[in-house]
This record gives sequence, C-alpha cells and structure tokens, in this order.
Amino acid sequence: MRLLPGPEAKELAELHLLHHDLDHAVKAIRLLVDAFGEREFTEAEQIMRLGLYRDAVVQFVACFDGSAPLFLQVADIYSDDANASSSFHYLKTLRDTFAAHRNGPARQCAVGVIPGPTGPRGTGHLKMVLHVPDSNQLKLTHDFISKARQHVLQRLEKLDQQLRAAAMAMSREEILALPSASTRNANPKEMPLSRERFGRTFRPSSAPK
Repeated sequence: MRLLPGPEAKELAELHLLHHDLDHAVKAIRLLVDAFGEREFTEAEQIMRLGLYRDAVVQFVACFDGSAPLFLQVADIYSDDANASSSFHYLKTLRDTFAAHRNGPARQCAVGVIPGPTGPRGTGHLKMVLHVPDSNQLKLTHDFISKARQHVLQRLEKLDQQLRAAAMAMSREEILALPSASTRNANPKEMPLSRERFGRTFRPSSAPK
C-alpha cells in the first residue's frame, strides 16, 4: 500500500485513531454493564471492573487533548446538551486522578481502636477508595461516549469517501510514485516522543516498482 499525500489523508488517519479509542471506550463500558451486573463481586472481578472503567475514561478524555494533531471539542459534539460541559469536566477530573493516582477525597483510610466493656477490644481501619459507578451511571457514560464516537464516525466516513474517489482516479504510475505506507513499533526509549518527533525518526522509503 502507498501513502496518500495531503492534509486530508493525515486527517483521515487521525480520525481512524480517534474512532479506535472511542470504540474501545464504548465497548469497555458496555462490557461493564453486560458482563458485570448489580451483584457481589469477587476480588478479581472488582479489579477487572475498575480496570475497564479506568481505561474507558482515559481513552475517551484523551480524544479531547488539545496537543494532539487532531482533537475533539465538547461544543462541537454536545451543542444540544446543556449538561455536557459539566459531564465532560467530571470525566476529565476522573482521568486526571486515574493518571496521577491522586484520587483526593475518594481515597481515604482511618485507623482506630475499638472500645470494649472494660477497655480496648482491638484495632481496625475504615477504608474508602474509588469504585466503579452503578449501572445507571455507567449507561449514561456509555451514551455520552457513544455520541462522540458517532460524531467521529460520520466525519471519518465522509472524508474516506472523498479520498477514495480521488485515489481511484489515480494512474498506476502516480500510485507507484508515492512512498510506502508503513508503521512500526516504538522501542521503550521512543515511547515518550510525540508522534511528530517519532515520525521524523522513521521515513518509509518507496518500495520497488
């Protein structure tokens, strides 16, 4: 496959990445609702549930990161929702606490002594940590993220049709003159790089004609 040139092709690539992240987030929330109903959970299930919820929130909020080459804006997607700004702010705050593990008042522990009839009965502790919301709240979050996914999908499909029409009109010679479309894994030292800087370290060459 050869790499299509121009800003439209780069935008389409970014839309594919955004859709991937939003689709992952939607499916993670759906799995929480469908596979883990309202019941008592084992310790392993509690870990899996929190992992799914944390991942969904992080993936979703990252799509609105203004430092990315292409990012979403709340006003563009939720213009008909008066509560959208506060809903997004809540999820963004969650994302920030998840990323830094600074859950503030959602992460508490108190150690105390238990009184008995004639003196101390023993010691103990009270602990409160961040938990996954109930099914109703999860469904609201699912619908909120789904709306962003649908917004991206509509943009993606429209731009894909335009680029597909232009590409199908190209001659074989024009196609072969383009560089190869390639991806590669980043090594651990490259992971902190932005995608722009990473891209400068890897320039795919044209494949043999």
